[in-house]
Parts: sequence; C-alpha cells; structure tokens
Amino acid sequence: MFRLLVGRGPQADLNPGSKMVSRRHAELTNGDEGWVLKDLESDNGTFVNGIRIQSCFLKSGDKVSFADAPYRFSGSELVAEADFVGHEKSTARSVKGLGGVNRKSIISGFVGVGLVATALAVSALFFSQPQSLYEPPADLQFLLSTVKETTVTVFCDSDQGLSTGSGFAIDWDGREATGSVIVTNYHVIEYCSGPQGQISVRGDGVEVGARLGEYSDYFHQDLAVLEVSAEFPALERAQEVGQGNWVMAVGSPAGVEKTSTTGQISRILSSSDSFGYPYTNDDYNMWVLHDAQINKGNSGGPLVNSRGQIVGVNTLDMAGAGLNGIFGSNGWPNICSTVFSCGGAQSWKQLN
Repeated sequence: MFRLLVGRGPQADLNPGSKMVSRRHAELTNGDEGWVLKDLESDNGTFVNGIRIQSCFLKSGDKVSFADAPYRFSGSELVAEADFVGHEKSTARSVKGLGGVNRKSIISGFVGVGLVATALAVSALFFSQPQSLYEPPADLQFLLSTVKETTVTVFCDSDQGLSTGSGFAIDWDGREATGSVIVTNYHVIEYCSGPQGQISVRGDGVEVGARLGEYSDYFHQDLAVLEVSAEFPALERAQEVGQGNWVMAVGSPAGVEKTSTTGQISRILSSSDSFGYPYTNDDYNMWVLHDAQINKGNSGGPLVNSRGQIVGVNTLDMAGAGLNGIFGSNGWPNICSTVFSCGGAQSWKQLN
C-alpha cells in the first residue's frame, strides 16, 4: 500500500516548507477503497476544501492545505497549488529540482505513483490560516454540500400519523457494526418509541428503516440515537465553541429537505442558567443559543461551525422563554453524557 508522510521531520516524504507544518503532520495512503488523507494530530490542522479534517477520502481536484501550505490532489498526486494548472496540462514531470521533497523515497519506494511538489508562492495561498470560527467559511457552497450529505430526513409512522424531522450521521467511538448511527431529537420519534411505530430515514436518494437505540426523553435532553444499515458520511465533532461563532443549521422543515439557515452563537448555557422552559437547570448544561432559524421539522438536524464541525443538535425555538429570534441546539457535552460515549469529546474548550 502506498504511504506518503507529510511534515517537517527528517522522515517526511513531503516537506511543504512552512514552519506552521508539524514534524509529522499528515499521511496520504492508497488502499483498496481509494486515497485517504489522515491528519496526525497536527497543531495547525489539515484542511480539505477549506474544512479541517481528521481523516477523509480524496477525489481529483480537491484543495488540500497542510496548515498554511496549499496543494491540489490530481487523482494520484499532491501538487503545489501554484503548479496545479500547469500540471493538468502535463502530468509527466521531472523529479529534478523539486524543493522540500525526499527524492530518494519517491524514486525508490513510490515508482509509478508520481508526486510533485514545488516551492510555495505566497500569492497562491488557498487557505493562508486555519478557518476562523467567527467568520463565514471560505467556500460556503462546498461546506453546505458536505453537511447535506450527512443530513437525513427522519420519518415516524405511528398510530398518531406520519411525522417528520431531521437527523445526521455521527461516528460512534468503538462501534464496529456496519451502517450508520443517526442522532436526532426524541420528540421527532416519540410516538415510534413503542411497538406500534416504525422509524425510517432518507438521505441522498436512499430510504431505509431505522432501529431506535439510546434516548433521553423530552423532559430531559430530548435526544435519540438511531441505527441504520445504510452508510452516510459523518462529520467531525467540534472541540471548541464560543459566543459569536458563525453557525449553520441544516434540516427538513415542513418536509422540505436539506434547507439551511445561518447565524451566530448568542450564548453558551451552563447549568447555572435557568429559563424554566422546557428543561430543568441541570439539563441546560452546554446548550447553544443562536439566531440561525429553526423551523418545525428542523428538529434533530445538525448545527455546524465554519469548519464544518458539528456543534449540536437543533432542538427548539426559545420564544417560549421570551427569547424571540433565538433558537436552542443541544451541545456535544450533553449528547456525550446522555445517549452515547464520545471518548475525549465530552467537554468543550471554550474560546475567549
């Protein structure tokens, strides 16, 4: 299997030449399922099309940044952004004169793969610094298309009739079963929690039955986990949030699938806050208040930040608490402590 190590260390096969790049920054591999780029817990992140990733598949034309060092993936090679246009015209390149590349490794270990790297041009930087959480994403269209892929419409067919809501796929640490885990609100599937109801989800043209797993009822965290046999891509969980962060809510209000609204975080609630509606003090811990519109049917859908990371589950309109134009999303610390274990993601690093 092909493996390319990116970084500033002596063992790196590709050194982008930036001090913001870690010694062991990322690795690119090619296996039976395709090309996979994995961040190696770098300090300043690995980005694909403007979104910070932990691990993802690459496709031809993807923009890849190692911290502030921009590249393009040609389908089989990482090419410096400044050279990508010329590379498309001619894929046969000489290894001579390539700056920052371990030539011996390329020649002896990666024959037939072809890797191209050149000195960076400052004017050609695609992503000069990691995406600010307080600004809209550099490529909103790409971010929206990525989030829509993980968002599903949830159907509950019960003796109360057919009701709909939203949900999204998430990685469950330690889970080995095939298929996907879908997070939604309990009130979306409430009437299907008994034997009479049937739950299903639909996304990207695929509709499949769902099994209800863990849940926390409406008077507590109002969360539920569904398991489905279909595979839906999952997004990374946000590890830090702050008042003023840009956010986007995606879902299926009134059955209109994959709509989006944007706004900013107004406040992060803690257990000391109390509005008396509809949850108790303890259940308000780590809720996200924001002004990205949530309509009926949005419930259960994802709230993401400008890096494409999941911040929380869109749950309610806070107008009943006297906060008109403010909406509430259940944050990751509540999800991780209620419906399943998230490993090291049970708490947030608060931004100043």
